[in-house]
Amino acid sequence: MKKMACAFLFVAVFGQAQVQIPESGTRGTLSIGPSFQQWKFEESDTPVREVVFPVSVFFPLRNGFFFTGTNTPGLAKQDTLQINGLSDTWLRLTYVFPGERMMVHVGLGAPTGPTRLDTSVFWLSHTLSENFLRFRVPVFGQGLAVRVGGALALPIQEGVIAGIGAHYIAHGKFQPLDIDSSEYQIGNETSLFAGLDVQLGPKAKWAINISYSMYQRDKWNGKEIYGSGKKLLVNTALTAGLGTGIFYANLNWRQRGKNEYWIQTGLETEEKNSNGAQTELDVFYEIPQSNGMVFRVLGTGRFYAKNEYGVGEANVGGGGLGMGVPLTPVIRLDANVLYLSGQRKTNGENSAMSGLDIMANLTFGL
Repeated sequence: MKKMACAFLFVAVFGQAQVQIPESGTRGTLSIGPSFQQWKFEESDTPVREVVFPVSVFFPLRNGFFFTGTNTPGLAKQDTLQINGLSDTWLRLTYVFPGERMMVHVGLGAPTGPTRLDTSVFWLSHTLSENFLRFRVPVFGQGLAVRVGGALALPIQEGVIAGIGAHYIAHGKFQPLDIDSSEYQIGNETSLFAGLDVQLGPKAKWAINISYSMYQRDKWNGKEIYGSGKKLLVNTALTAGLGTGIFYANLNWRQRGKNEYWIQTGLETEEKNSNGAQTELDVFYEIPQSNGMVFRVLGTGRFYAKNEYGVGEANVGGGGLGMGVPLTPVIRLDANVLYLSGQRKTNGENSAMSGLDIMANLTFGL
């Protein structure tokens, strides 16, 4: 029961069912590795490519404290347009209270990513931020940010854990374009979480997590110019033994409310919702080998419905293979290759697209 409570704490705060708080005495880890992503679009002669090299470190400190640091240097390019450099750096300190049923965390987003982009490059950044493309670095730099949050796990009965949590993210000002000294400030975010984690059997586990996010208005030179719609996210994940392997499925559904836009004299809520529902399903089947190696069969589907204006529709599916190899007792290599294809509506017409996603990662025990 105690171990399940630990697992939920990170589910509630970070919305990732696969992330767990390590048990006491767990060693730290350093993870590094390159990834390559490419998308080709029917209406464009040049693909969008991104090469990144994520670096993350996790280190358990004393008395329930854990430190995490991440940065993802990279290069994004389309034809002659490119963005390169570090991303913003995230540093996080987590404290798990005795009993491992409650946690708090504080994080700092250091402004190490590039800003003051040329206006032509700015449109490349817009493409990178399209959710259904899932670029690993959708935004390189957004200035200083501070995040605080916490979660509480509540045992219901044997094999069942409920939990609640919340976080708050405060954003500083930054200069997105190099045309002048104008400053932009993303609206601060408040998110509330609730979830349930159920042990279905010796080899099966199911979790469902719901989050609701509210955003303050974005500002340009101190003036409120945009308000993002409230977001509802439902995540459910299933892990189950199947034959000699393990099957994992993760489903995300999210919907934003209506946005606010600056129209002549002030902010007004849009007449129709420009945010369509977004559904994403990821599955894999992992087959362990006797030497510690594992093979994976991967699958993904991304289904973005058109909004109330009749635009924004996109559907993507794909599959691939992966493997994990223990190189030494403290070093592990994981690699995945995924091919994707689909279509989106552009100017009222269906436009075909295809993608390639190659990832390798080395994890070192510290």
